[in-house]
Amino acid sequence: MASPLSPFPGASLSLAEEEAVAAFGVSRFFPRGGLVFASGAEGDSMFVVRAGEVELVLGDGERRKRLAKGAFFGELAL
Repeated sequence: MASPLSPFPGASLSLAEEEAVAAFGVSRFFPRGGLVFASGAEGDSMFVVRAGEVELVLGDGERRKRLAKGAFFGELAL
């Protein structure tokens, strides 16, 4: 069963599985309004929102979606 403080809420990962996934991760901080990556850029990372929110914005400024704690994006780069 996932920990209540899990960065993967709703996922059916055991605590041991969560720890195995997290062992490959690197914590990074992005300031409010900061760019995580640009649309269309080649990527090699998946991101999990551990705190705060992330807003997905297209290159033309169109706001697409707001992601909260536990959400992830960039998985297609893997």
